[in-house]
Amino acid sequence: MRTVKHRGLIKFTIALTLLLILLSLSTRFIPFSLDSKAEKKAFKNFPFQPQHQSVKFKDGILHYVTIGDSTLTPLLLLHGSPGSWDNYVDLITNTPLSEHYYIIAIDRPGYNHTTLKSGNSLEKQSLYLAPIMHQYFKNKGVIIGHSYGGALALQVAINYNDYLEAVIIVAGAVAAPYQKPKWYNYLAKFPPISWLISHKLLASNAEMIQLSEDLLELERHLSTLKQKVVLIHGKKDILVNYKSATYLKERLNSSQVKLYIEEDMNHFVIWTNKKLIIEALEWTRE
Repeated sequence: MRTVKHRGLIKFTIALTLLLILLSLSTRFIPFSLDSKAEKKAFKNFPFQPQHQSVKFKDGILHYVTIGDSTLTPLLLLHGSPGSWDNYVDLITNTPLSEHYYIIAIDRPGYNHTTLKSGNSLEKQSLYLAPIMHQYFKNKGVIIGHSYGGALALQVAINYNDYLEAVIIVAGAVAAPYQKPKWYNYLAKFPPISWLISHKLLASNAEMIQLSEDLLELERHLSTLKQKVVLIHGKKDILVNYKSATYLKERLNSSQVKLYIEEDMNHFVIWTNKKLIIEALEWTRE
């Protein structure tokens, strides 16, 4: 009996290992950003072209793009985990966004053209944004964060309170009780699995392991938020529990908050429900 169980365990372990290796190898072929040709095509009929910029630090560069009329209200866009600045291209080019805002979209540490490798925490990533906030937000602006970017948007709003008039969190990973690391997050930290995973997914894994702890610390400072806050989430989101939005709303006692919970909406709101984001922005301007 022991021999049969032992053999079964060996077979299960081998099958699981092979599956993880195949999944890990496949991640190296998943594109998370547009190449130059695709970017050019996306902006072909758009009145503005992305202007690629960077900020140099001792441990690398922070890459970002600016789009639109610099005299308008600044709007900072923060992508999820993993991702890149161009996750917002569809929202930028297929809505009236640039009619009201000067757009600044970044590649967060670990992704796309940003070479910074030490930005696993919300606080560290927020500190890297200091030059952008000082340069572009002389007039108060707005910040939008999707998924993990929603948590970072909160951190930025806390750290740069006087620079922002509104925060929009879309399918945000913003509640510590719902962001506990999974078993596969820990597994992906160590060789040989970590050797096989692309650097973008390693960056994602590192920040997701850290996120719950970061959110607990962030929650202690929510009372300092004075901006308008919009929370957008869908009940069909299988990546981030929609209750994260209601959890955060209950703790934003000092802010004017608008909550959208949509029955048939998934995690990918910045692509599938762009009108809702534009509606949220309109509310912040009232």
